[in-house]
Amino acid sequence: MGVVCMSSEGVEKFLKALAHPVRRTIIRALAEKGRLSYTELMRLTGVEDSGTFAFHIKVLQGLIEKDGETGDYRLTSDGWRAYRVLEILTGREEEFKEKAVEEPSGEKEVVVVQDRISFTLSKSLAEKLRREGKRILIRDVVVVDIEDMPEDLLDEVLEGIYDVLSIRVSKDLQHIVELKSHDVLSVGGSTGFIGGIVKGIVEGVVKAASIASSLKGEKNIHAVRSVEVKEKPYSLDISSDASSMSIESGGEDLLVVEGDFYRQEDLDLKVRDGGVYVAVDEGNCVTRVPSGLERLSIDSDASAIKVYLDSVDDLIMRMDASSLIVSLSKQGVSRIKLDGESSSIDLSVSYVEYEGESFIELDLDTSSLKLLINIPEKTAIDAKIIEGYGVIEVNGLSVQHYRDKGYEEASSKLCIRVRNSSGASKIYVNRKCVGQASP
Repeated sequence: MGVVCMSSEGVEKFLKALAHPVRRTIIRALAEKGRLSYTELMRLTGVEDSGTFAFHIKVLQGLIEKDGETGDYRLTSDGWRAYRVLEILTGREEEFKEKAVEEPSGEKEVVVVQDRISFTLSKSLAEKLRREGKRILIRDVVVVDIEDMPEDLLDEVLEGIYDVLSIRVSKDLQHIVELKSHDVLSVGGSTGFIGGIVKGIVEGVVKAASIASSLKGEKNIHAVRSVEVKEKPYSLDISSDASSMSIESGGEDLLVVEGDFYRQEDLDLKVRDGGVYVAVDEGNCVTRVPSGLERLSIDSDASAIKVYLDSVDDLIMRMDASSLIVSLSKQGVSRIKLDGESSSIDLSVSYVEYEGESFIELDLDTSSLKLLINIPEKTAIDAKIIEGYGVIEVNGLSVQHYRDKGYEEASSKLCIRVRNSSGASKIYVNRKCVGQASP
């Protein structure tokens, strides 16, 4: 059959379907149980509201289908492919299996590589296979990178590629790969850092989210909603699902949300419990916040969130398959806490002089993190990557744990803790003068 050619809208729909934990639970349940009724799936996912659950079922169209006789749900072929991707990304399948099998013709031995997050077919490996008279078959891998090599070399050693999310290969070799690929979502692009696989998936989800309203065509509704913030300081709670949102400084007393939405009910804005609550579903909007913001809480699923503020005392964020950009330009003593999974995160925090201890606590999984800190000269820091691949750079010094001597006694200090399982983290700390540090 060759490559499964999908439109950009089709790929975005596939990625969005995998973005929410409820939908991932549905896919896994059907893979493990075979067929389940609507009521059984609701009970397994823990969703009590029928309307909310119906929305998730609708998003999964194409991955699940109804049995015409029983009315139960089951996975489609694309649903099974989604299930394999989920199993690989969460480490439930074996990291690597390699075995030799005989071609039906018996002419050459075929090496099979399967059940991996990523695999690179390098030129040196291809040459080795040719010298040994072998061919390679790649299947059930999320992302495959193929290095540049002579066309005749790739054609000779590549047996086939099956059930792969994406193949990254140069244009000169793309025609060979397309002829030998089956059940592949996309072919093309360039090779890159293996850890970028998760980021690539996230970027696809975010792209789908950010253009969600434009895909609706003429049914877009442009809305402007506002509430007056009478009590200060105040808190702001934001919930975003498959949306694009920018959070910016606004006027003195009025909090304003403006953007495009599919339906009026896709935007919920109200004052409650001494704070403001904003919920956006499949929208593209800007939220302008008045002065006096003390606590900002963001809950994001498959969304692109941008935060541009001077400062906030307490910033709490939860990201799932989302893109987050935060820029705080005048941060004082404060706490920043972020829990994230399969997300792309870019934080830039510039601190002014303050007395006390500030905290940045990041607990991530399979995410890409870039953290840029600008800190006053007298502020002591204790920065550590607890888990995951990454590096901390303090004025040119690259380490996994940096701690200024005399940290405990310092009057101004910043504690940074990063856990990023199966992810990559880059932390940059800039200040004019760095005291003697201990590893």
